[in-house]
Amino acid sequence: MPNAFENLLVSSPNGGGLLLIHNGLVFRLDDINTTGISLSGDKFLRGFQPEGLVFYQENQTSEDSGTSIPDIHDVLIVDSSLYAVGTNANEVLQLDMNAIPLRRWTFPGENDAKHINCLALWNQRIVFSAFGDFTDHREYKGNTTQAGFVQDLHTGERLIEALSQPHSLVPFGDKLLLANSETRELREYDSSAKLLRSKTLDGYTRGICVQDNILYIGLSRSRNIDSSAIVNANLVALDLQSWEELGRIELPISEIYSVLPIEDIDALPSVLAGISQRAAVDYRHAINTRDEQIQELKNNNERLKLMEKSLTEHLDTRNKQYTEHVVALTERDTRIVDLAQGSAALMHELEQSTALRADDSLKLVQSQSYIQTLEADLQEYAQQSLILQQHSKDIAEQLQGTLPRIHIQEQQIQDLTATRAKNNEHIAELIAQDQQTKLQLDQTTQELLIEKQQLLLLTDVIQEKEQQLEAAQMLLADVTRKNNAELEAARVALADVTREKNAQLEAARVALADVTREKNTQLEAARVALADVTREKNTQLEAARVALADVTQAKDDQLDALGASLAERDSQMSVMSQQLEASTQINRVLLESHSWRWTRPLRDLRRLLRL
Repeated sequence: MPNAFENLLVSSPNGGGLLLIHNGLVFRLDDINTTGISLSGDKFLRGFQPEGLVFYQENQTSEDSGTSIPDIHDVLIVDSSLYAVGTNANEVLQLDMNAIPLRRWTFPGENDAKHINCLALWNQRIVFSAFGDFTDHREYKGNTTQAGFVQDLHTGERLIEALSQPHSLVPFGDKLLLANSETRELREYDSSAKLLRSKTLDGYTRGICVQDNILYIGLSRSRNIDSSAIVNANLVALDLQSWEELGRIELPISEIYSVLPIEDIDALPSVLAGISQRAAVDYRHAINTRDEQIQELKNNNERLKLMEKSLTEHLDTRNKQYTEHVVALTERDTRIVDLAQGSAALMHELEQSTALRADDSLKLVQSQSYIQTLEADLQEYAQQSLILQQHSKDIAEQLQGTLPRIHIQEQQIQDLTATRAKNNEHIAELIAQDQQTKLQLDQTTQELLIEKQQLLLLTDVIQEKEQQLEAAQMLLADVTRKNNAELEAARVALADVTREKNAQLEAARVALADVTREKNTQLEAARVALADVTREKNTQLEAARVALADVTQAKDDQLDALGASLAERDSQMSVMSQQLEASTQINRVLLESHSWRWTRPLRDLRRLLRL
């Protein structure tokens, strides 16, 4: 029944926003999480989750950024004051028309102990509803059955008790409508808080309003009770007297918080303009924030590209150094091989020198033994010579045969001594060469060990740098992939937001065009009525002019008939002519006025009656 849904505002938290229902169509004005809404003429109060409060009045928007109302729920406009519920702090606030707090009512308990939610002005009392008189944080979870109540804010009097998750207090005359949400009920109480009737529906009841002869109630897909009857939120229209369902409309949201009728249709453009102005500011801020995030991501991407370029250059340098080190190590290996081959040759020469030295030593030992033998022989010869001095003749003959042999032996001894000296020199040279070779071999071995240690260190450094480079490349790839994903998500989100906002703006334009069309129709009807009245007045004026012409003609005939009888009264007629001329001038002035023209027929009739 689409014609049952006309000029309604619906608020929704958790991604819902604010919706306008006009001519049976649903328009999402924005998607800012909204709980309580209150409308009074062209004044509109709105609660933003999690802790924002905005007041729209004419073309002004009031918002006290210094005031925080954590987990704001319902809001209410009463005379020149604004009221708001801070559920998290168990409090109700009174604010002025600039949204500046004037007074707070804070109730005992930890954060969100009582779950105070909705407000209403009922029989000159400001009342509120709560889930229960709990003291611990969200102690109401699982304990709300018949624990809820409705209470007078100023006196503290409990007016209604034994409720289950009460919401949406809506005065109706001196009665009170409310949603007993946990049991999915709509309830009506009289002025003495006595239950008159109730109705159970197929969803979490929250959001009530009355317009003409229709009662509207919202059904949500609740987060607190199990319900599979509905997928999206529904707005149900009931007959105000019988509570029979007239129709329902499905909304593109999961929850309904408040439903308001727009009773003053003339205030609709002002309210929509204020909402659109604030939404445009929020969207501009969101788009600017997104642009800044996108620019930051682009800057990060550029920095990552520079890092990648730097790492690539560093890697190229490291690869070049690694190649150079590999070449140097190859050269060192070649030198080591050459040194090893030279060392082997030196060792071979050393072995040969050692063998020669052993032979020379053996020869030297033999020579020494032979010399010792010769010395012993000489001593023996000396003793024999002493003994045989007396036998000089005989020994002289023997000496003549022995001296050449002695000379030969002395020569041999000298030769052996020279050979021994040469061998000693050669051995000394071989020992020196051997020591030098050992020193070179030790030095080469030490250099080889140092080079091996450097090679190992270089290999470790290269491996570490390769691991760091691989990690940096992986990190760069991950960051680039993440940045690309974020950029793509940001572009998609921005496109979605832009598309949705364009649709909302188009919907607002359509709604505004409908209102403008309706106003133009009313203005056209007023113009037609004014034209009819003007036409009727012109007809009356024309009839008055005809009657005046007839009367004037009759008067002229009478004046002609009386001309002869009034000849003797020329002097009097002269005076009367002057008076008539003055009267004519006055009549001309009067004839130029609308009131004179409209009342002239009456005067003519009165004049005729006098005649």
